[in-house]
Amino acid sequence: MAAGVGRRRVLGLLAGLGVAGAAAGWLGLRRPEAPPGRLTCGEERMDMAGRVLVAYATRAGSTAEVAERLCARGLLAKAKPVAKVVDLASFDAVVLGSGTYYGAWLGPMTAFVQAQADGLRRMTVAFFTMHMQNQSDAPEAKAAREAYTALVRALVILVEEAFFAGRVEPARLSLLERLAVRFVGSPVGDFRDWPRIETWADALSPRFVPLKVPA
Repeated sequence: MAAGVGRRRVLGLLAGLGVAGAAAGWLGLRRPEAPPGRLTCGEERMDMAGRVLVAYATRAGSTAEVAERLCARGLLAKAKPVAKVVDLASFDAVVLGSGTYYGAWLGPMTAFVQAQADGLRRMTVAFFTMHMQNQSDAPEAKAAREAYTALVRALVILVEEAFFAGRVEPARLSLLERLAVRFVGSPVGDFRDWPRIETWADALSPRFVPLKVPA
Protein backbone atom coordinates (compact mmCIF):
# COMPACT_ATOMS: atom_id res chain seq x y z
CA MET A 1 0.00 0.00 0.00
CA ALA A 2 2.82 2.40 0.88
CA ALA A 3 4.48 1.78 -2.48
CA GLY A 4 1.22 2.49 -4.28
CA VAL A 5 0.74 5.74 -2.36
CA GLY A 6 4.30 6.76 -3.11
CA ARG A 7 3.85 6.10 -6.83
CA ARG A 8 0.68 8.17 -6.90
CA ARG A 9 2.43 11.01 -5.13
CA VAL A 10 5.26 11.02 -7.65
CA LEU A 11 2.81 10.91 -10.56
CA GLY A 12 0.88 13.74 -8.99
CA LEU A 13 4.06 15.74 -8.59
CA LEU A 14 5.01 15.19 -12.23
CA ALA A 15 1.53 16.16 -13.34
CA GLY A 16 1.68 19.29 -11.22
CA LEU A 17 5.05 20.17 -12.64
CA GLY A 18 3.62 19.64 -16.11
CA VAL A 19 1.09 22.38 -15.44
CA ALA A 20 4.01 24.66 -14.82
CA GLY A 21 5.53 23.71 -18.16
CA ALA A 22 4.34 26.92 -19.77
CA ALA A 23 6.69 28.82 -17.48
CA ALA A 24 9.58 26.40 -17.89
CA GLY A 25 11.23 28.49 -20.56
CA TRP A 26 11.77 31.29 -18.04
CA LEU A 27 13.53 28.86 -15.71
CA GLY A 28 15.75 27.28 -18.34
CA LEU A 29 13.96 23.96 -17.98
CA ARG A 30 12.46 23.70 -21.43
CA ARG A 31 13.58 20.92 -23.76
CA PRO A 32 16.22 22.01 -26.30
CA GLU A 33 14.73 22.38 -29.74
CA ALA A 34 15.23 19.47 -32.10
CA PRO A 35 17.58 20.32 -34.97
CA PRO A 36 15.72 21.45 -38.09
CA GLY A 37 14.92 18.57 -40.41
CA ARG A 38 16.21 18.18 -43.92
CA LEU A 39 13.09 16.33 -45.02
CA THR A 40 13.14 17.02 -48.73
CA CYS A 41 13.25 13.46 -50.05
CA GLY A 42 10.92 13.12 -52.98
CA GLU A 43 10.54 16.88 -53.45
CA GLU A 44 12.04 16.84 -56.94
CA ARG A 45 9.49 14.20 -58.00
CA MET A 46 6.37 15.70 -56.49
CA ASP A 47 5.10 16.84 -59.89
CA MET A 48 4.54 13.21 -60.90
CA ALA A 49 1.17 11.51 -60.50
CA GLY A 50 0.62 9.54 -57.33
CA ARG A 51 2.00 11.04 -54.14
CA VAL A 52 2.51 9.81 -50.61
CA LEU A 53 2.71 11.97 -47.50
CA VAL A 54 4.84 10.84 -44.57
CA ALA A 55 3.55 12.98 -41.68
CA TYR A 56 5.11 12.76 -38.25
CA ALA A 57 4.85 14.04 -34.69
CA THR A 58 8.06 14.13 -32.69
CA ARG A 59 9.28 15.51 -29.38
CA ALA A 60 13.04 15.41 -29.89
CA GLY A 61 13.62 14.63 -33.56
CA SER A 62 13.89 10.82 -33.58
CA THR A 63 10.59 10.19 -35.37
CA ALA A 64 11.42 12.89 -37.92
CA GLU A 65 14.61 11.05 -38.85
CA VAL A 66 12.66 7.82 -39.31
CA ALA A 67 10.15 9.64 -41.51
CA GLU A 68 13.00 10.85 -43.70
CA ARG A 69 14.36 7.33 -44.03
CA LEU A 70 10.93 5.95 -44.93
CA CYS A 71 10.25 8.47 -47.64
CA ALA A 72 13.58 7.71 -49.28
CA ARG A 73 12.77 4.02 -49.73
CA GLY A 74 11.08 4.06 -53.15
CA LEU A 75 7.79 5.73 -52.34
CA LEU A 76 6.95 8.92 -54.16
CA ALA A 77 6.85 10.58 -50.77
CA LYS A 78 7.14 13.90 -49.00
CA ALA A 79 7.85 14.09 -45.24
CA LYS A 80 6.34 16.90 -43.18
CA PRO A 81 5.70 17.65 -39.50
CA VAL A 82 2.02 16.95 -38.92
CA ALA A 83 1.56 20.46 -37.55
CA LYS A 84 2.38 21.81 -41.03
CA VAL A 85 -0.05 19.57 -42.92
CA VAL A 86 -3.03 21.71 -43.83
CA ASP A 87 -4.47 19.80 -46.78
CA LEU A 88 -4.53 16.15 -47.84
CA ALA A 89 -5.92 16.85 -51.31
CA SER A 90 -2.45 16.79 -52.87
CA PHE A 91 -1.79 13.24 -51.73
CA ASP A 92 -3.09 9.80 -52.60
CA ALA A 93 -1.80 7.95 -49.54
CA VAL A 94 -0.33 8.76 -46.17
CA VAL A 95 2.05 7.21 -43.66
CA LEU A 96 1.50 8.64 -40.18
CA GLY A 97 4.19 8.27 -37.54
CA SER A 98 4.41 9.43 -33.95
CA GLY A 99 6.38 9.07 -30.80
CA THR A 100 4.55 8.15 -27.61
CA TYR A 101 3.94 9.91 -24.32
CA TYR A 102 2.30 8.26 -21.33
CA GLY A 103 1.04 5.31 -23.34
CA ALA A 104 -0.42 7.07 -26.38
CA TRP A 105 0.52 8.87 -29.57
CA LEU A 106 1.55 12.49 -29.19
CA GLY A 107 -1.32 14.95 -28.98
CA PRO A 108 -0.73 16.76 -32.30
CA MET A 109 -0.90 13.50 -34.27
CA THR A 110 -3.99 12.25 -32.44
CA ALA A 111 -5.71 15.58 -33.04
CA PHE A 112 -4.75 15.48 -36.72
CA VAL A 113 -6.24 12.03 -37.29
CA GLN A 114 -9.42 13.01 -35.49
CA ALA A 115 -9.77 16.20 -37.53
CA GLN A 116 -8.94 14.55 -40.88
CA ALA A 117 -10.73 11.24 -40.31
CA ASP A 118 -13.17 11.63 -43.22
CA GLY A 119 -10.41 12.29 -45.73
CA LEU A 120 -8.11 9.63 -44.31
CA ARG A 121 -10.79 6.96 -44.68
CA ARG A 122 -10.68 7.55 -48.44
CA MET A 123 -6.90 7.14 -48.60
CA THR A 124 -4.35 4.36 -48.25
CA VAL A 125 -3.05 4.74 -44.69
CA ALA A 126 -0.20 3.18 -42.71
CA PHE A 127 0.94 3.87 -39.14
CA PHE A 128 4.31 3.64 -37.44
CA THR A 129 5.02 4.25 -33.78
CA MET A 130 8.32 5.00 -32.07
CA HIS A 131 8.48 3.85 -28.45
CA MET A 132 10.91 2.71 -25.78
CA GLN A 133 8.93 0.25 -23.67
CA ASN A 134 6.86 -2.87 -24.36
CA GLN A 135 9.35 -4.20 -26.90
CA SER A 136 8.97 -7.92 -26.24
CA ASP A 137 6.75 -10.48 -27.94
CA ALA A 138 4.84 -11.17 -24.72
CA PRO A 139 1.04 -10.80 -25.00
CA GLU A 140 1.09 -8.01 -22.41
CA ALA A 141 3.68 -6.04 -24.37
CA LYS A 142 1.77 -6.53 -27.62
CA ALA A 143 -1.45 -5.30 -26.01
CA ALA A 144 0.37 -2.25 -24.64
CA ARG A 145 1.76 -1.43 -28.09
CA GLU A 146 -1.65 -1.70 -29.70
CA ALA A 147 -3.03 0.65 -27.06
CA TYR A 148 -0.70 3.40 -28.28
CA THR A 149 -2.82 3.86 -31.41
CA ALA A 150 -6.17 2.43 -30.30
CA LEU A 151 -7.85 5.83 -30.20
CA VAL A 152 -7.01 6.68 -33.81
CA ARG A 153 -6.86 3.22 -35.36
CA ALA A 154 -10.64 2.98 -35.26
CA LEU A 155 -10.93 6.15 -37.35
CA VAL A 156 -9.11 4.92 -40.46
CA ILE A 157 -8.67 1.84 -42.63
CA LEU A 158 -5.09 0.69 -42.14
CA VAL A 159 -3.09 -1.32 -44.64
CA GLU A 160 -0.02 -1.60 -42.38
CA GLU A 161 1.08 -0.74 -38.87
CA ALA A 162 4.53 -1.03 -37.32
CA PHE A 163 6.11 -0.38 -33.93
CA PHE A 164 9.79 0.50 -33.71
CA ALA A 165 12.18 0.99 -30.83
CA GLY A 166 13.08 4.65 -30.59
CA ARG A 167 15.70 6.93 -29.10
CA VAL A 168 15.92 8.74 -25.77
CA GLU A 169 18.72 11.26 -25.36
CA PRO A 170 18.48 13.08 -22.02
CA ALA A 171 20.28 16.10 -23.46
CA ARG A 172 17.31 16.63 -25.81
CA LEU A 173 14.73 16.45 -23.03
CA SER A 174 13.43 19.01 -20.59
CA LEU A 175 14.08 18.56 -16.88
CA LEU A 176 10.50 17.36 -16.38
CA GLU A 177 10.86 14.81 -19.16
CA ARG A 178 14.14 13.54 -17.74
CA LEU A 179 12.43 13.02 -14.40
CA ALA A 180 9.65 11.10 -16.12
CA VAL A 181 12.16 8.91 -17.99
CA ARG A 182 13.87 8.00 -14.72
CA PHE A 183 10.59 7.37 -12.95
CA VAL A 184 9.20 4.91 -15.51
CA GLY A 185 12.57 3.23 -15.98
CA SER A 186 12.75 3.91 -19.71
CA PRO A 187 15.90 2.75 -21.54
CA VAL A 188 18.24 5.55 -22.54
CA GLY A 189 20.04 5.54 -25.87
CA ASP A 190 19.37 5.04 -29.56
CA PHE A 191 17.65 1.71 -30.17
CA ARG A 192 16.35 2.36 -33.67
CA ASP A 193 16.77 -0.72 -35.87
CA TRP A 194 17.42 0.90 -39.25
CA PRO A 195 17.52 -2.35 -41.28
CA ARG A 196 14.12 -3.34 -39.84
CA ILE A 197 12.71 0.13 -40.54
CA GLU A 198 13.95 0.00 -44.13
CA THR A 199 12.64 -3.54 -44.62
CA TRP A 200 9.20 -2.38 -43.47
CA ALA A 201 9.31 0.57 -45.85
CA ASP A 202 10.27 -1.68 -48.76
CA ALA A 203 7.42 -4.07 -47.96
CA LEU A 204 5.05 -1.13 -47.65
CA SER A 205 5.76 0.20 -51.13
CA PRO A 206 3.77 -2.47 -53.02
CA ARG A 207 0.73 -1.72 -50.85
CA PHE A 208 0.74 1.75 -52.39
CA VAL A 209 0.95 0.54 -56.02
CA PRO A 210 0.75 2.27 -58.46
CA LEU A 211 2.23 4.97 -56.28
CA LYS A 212 5.75 3.57 -56.31
CA VAL A 213 8.28 5.56 -58.27
CA PRO A 214 8.79 4.05 -61.73
CA ALA A 215 12.22 2.53 -62.29
